[in-house]
Parts: sequence; structure tokens; C-alpha cells
Amino acid sequence: MNTPETLEDQYTSVEIYGHTLNIKCPSDQIQALNTSAKLVDEKMREIKTHQKMVSLERTAIMTALNLAHELIESRRHNSTQVEDLTAFIVSLEEKILKSVA
Repeated sequence: MNTPETLEDQYTSVEIYGHTLNIKCPSDQIQALNTSAKLVDEKMREIKTHQKMVSLERTAIMTALNLAHELIESRRHNSTQVEDLTAFIVSLEEKILKSVA
């Protein structure tokens, strides 16, 4: 999906697994992009240490799958925490209403 460029968009370089990429990014997101690139680089190197004869393409795909799995698990965990917190708040509301009545 194409989005209109803003005046704050700028190119920044990141290095992932020995490859330098110039990426256009909103200036307020550059730090997040650098952090993401570092994470991808670390994950690719981690995968490569466990599987010696793996192509760059396979390493990238395995990295994407691992990161997607971590994201899904994190979302599931957060969802469970929200449900638990909501139940706790409802319980507190009921206790407060009973004590006030």
C-alpha cells in the first residue's frame, strides 16, 4: 500500500547479516528500525550457528518464522493478561459495591 511521503521521511542505513540496506523511514521511527534490524541480525546469526550449511534465503525464512512465532506468543500472553486484569477489576468493583451497599 502506498502512503504519501512526509517531510520527515529520510533514508537510513541498517546492516543485517552483513548486508547494508538503505531504508526510507519516518525520522521518529529510525531508532525502532535500528532496534528491529539488530534483532533480525541477531536471530539470523543464532539460526546460522545451529545449522551450518543453510542458504541465506533459508536462514532469512527461518528467522521470519521464529520472529512471527514470538510475536504470536507475545500477543497471546498479553491477551491472557488483559483478560486476567479485567476479571480482577470486575471482582474489585463487585467487592467495593458490596461494601458500600
